[in-house]
Amino acid sequence: MEVDEIGKLADGFPVLCDRNAARADHILVINRIKAHTAVTGPVQSGLCKMCTVGLGKVEQASRLHRYGPSLMGQIIQEVASTLVRRAPFLAGIGIVENAYGEVARMELVRPEEFPRADASLLTEALRLMAKLPLPKIDLLVAEEMGKRYSGSGLDTHVIGRWRIWGEPEPESPRIQRVAVLRLEPSSHGNAQGVGLADLITERLFREIDLEKTYKNTLTSTYLQRGMIPIVGGSDRETIEKAIFSIPRVRNEPLKIAWIKNTNELEYIALSQTALAHCDNGSLEPLRDVDWVFDEEERLTPWEKG
Repeated sequence: MEVDEIGKLADGFPVLCDRNAARADHILVINRIKAHTAVTGPVQSGLCKMCTVGLGKVEQASRLHRYGPSLMGQIIQEVASTLVRRAPFLAGIGIVENAYGEVARMELVRPEEFPRADASLLTEALRLMAKLPLPKIDLLVAEEMGKRYSGSGLDTHVIGRWRIWGEPEPESPRIQRVAVLRLEPSSHGNAQGVGLADLITERLFREIDLEKTYKNTLTSTYLQRGMIPIVGGSDRETIEKAIFSIPRVRNEPLKIAWIKNTNELEYIALSQTALAHCDNGSLEPLRDVDWVFDEEERLTPWEKG
């Protein structure tokens, strides 16, 4: 985590760089270009962010997040532009993925072109990103969350939730309840973003490493995302409690969506009511599925075939 200060912005914001990288012969940064879970504007998650947050480590990330989502994008761009002039940058590789998580485009970028590339490739990434097929959902059940799927564990653009104090929530999609069943193992206990859910299972709760989660959450300054939701018990109990908590005047059928995670939306299970309200004409019904639980009341994942 050691960094060297190699410059300052006009307002005195220090420009930091990983000490090993600053002393290397060359620096090559690689990152996916995608919508950030908090930053707004034309430069979000990409090469500039890798320069600022990746190479700036915890110290620079902590300073950056104190400016709030509306200003962070501009600071990321300014820090990256300063950094590439004063550190031995060779190039960057920007990667855009399609809705299936496959590489759709790669671009080799000169250091001075990082902001331009981030902005242009973000437009392409937004066009290709996966989305839920209906704007209003009563219950979303996600089998797992984790850092490999999103920096916030659950992709905020997919579930339509920021959970950032003072920032308005997205208009769509609107989901009344989000229930998450487990933490993906490669997160190593970091459940940053667990507060985006309304209910979690007992097993997910026990998988949380609070030290890692809180360090990530406090660094981001988005404390609501690190708050522990209602712990519902087993998978079955958690889903039942989520359904029970949804206001219904006439016991009308619920719009329910069941996904593996927010990064894999090629296959999705929908209740009949949800399917009837879909605005995506490209959906192809495959087969009927039902809730199936094992002897430990854990939900059995449905097969896509």
